[in-house]
Amino acid sequence: MKESSMNNEKIFYLIVADPNEFVNLQNHNFELIKKEYSKAKEYYFFRKNNITLVCVHSRIGLVNSALTTQDLINKYSPEIIFNFGAVGSVIKDDLFKVYQIEKASFWDVATPWYPIGQTPGEKRFFDLTTFENSLQKAHIFSGSSFVSDLSTLKILDENIKYWLFDMELAAMAQVCFYNKVKLVSIKAVSDVIQNQGSKIEIDDINKRINKASNLALESLFEILGKM
Repeated sequence: MKESSMNNEKIFYLIVADPNEFVNLQNHNFELIKKEYSKAKEYYFFRKNNITLVCVHSRIGLVNSALTTQDLINKYSPEIIFNFGAVGSVIKDDLFKVYQIEKASFWDVATPWYPIGQTPGEKRFFDLTTFENSLQKAHIFSGSSFVSDLSTLKILDENIKYWLFDMELAAMAQVCFYNKVKLVSIKAVSDVIQNQGSKIEIDDINKRINKASNLALESLFEILGKM
């Protein structure tokens, strides 16, 4: 966030991944006022009253997420970056529940010398910024594959109660860690991971992703309104 002392203008920087997560902010009474470009990305500036949201679409995947995060940092030097979107959960009653993420790691990184989820020489868990509010805190694990079957996971730990999965956030958190930039992520559950794989209808999952993303964005707005 950046703030101008002259008019109390607040600027927040947002990254979203899936096109279905890229909620039309004009539906929330934000006006698209301009676009700016880097060599890699397009940035949308939305304004409402004294708040400006600078939004960028990373696309799906760890590499896209890392590239976008570094590009945003290089271009605008934010002190804090915000992310919202949809995730998978292993808890059967979690559909459309909203979480704030406190730690991020990789579920598909494995070597003989380090715990699963830890790249050699790196942290296993990257810390995110959280707030004291009604949202449950959770750990998220990111990977290069969409998780649809619990049998593919080898990192489940009974000491961690709330487990979520996506394909971007750990890479985003790693880039923020090295750049000393705070990261806030609000996620809502769009799909529940079952014990056995089942056919996933793309239209159905896209509708759930869109609904979950709207719920996450509403919770993020509550946080931004208090900053």
